[in-house]
Amino acid sequence: MATLKLRLRELLAQREERENRRIRLAELAQATDVSVNVLTPMINNQADRVSLQCLGKLCEYFHCTPADLLRYDAAASEAEDAVDAREIVDRWEQQYGADEHPKDA
Repeated sequence: MATLKLRLRELLAQREERENRRIRLAELAQATDVSVNVLTPMINNQADRVSLQCLGKLCEYFHCTPADLLRYDAAASEAEDAVDAREIVDRWEQQYGADEHPKDA
């Protein structure tokens, strides 16, 4: 499965470097009007979903586009699929043998 990651931590680090100061999550929450409870899973890349309104506020804060906030990784998908396929084949071979078809199926 392809992965979609938020680059919030990276963008925050870049802004901290530009401004030569630490920016706390509470400060980001206040500046964007997005709660710390919403930002925490986002910054840890554990958010299941992000509203368009939230994306818009973050883009405004970081002066970026949604494409700058998100990273799509199709390669991770291919590697995961290859592992899953190998596991399926291994289980099949353990149960039925390498070149055998199930006799009961």
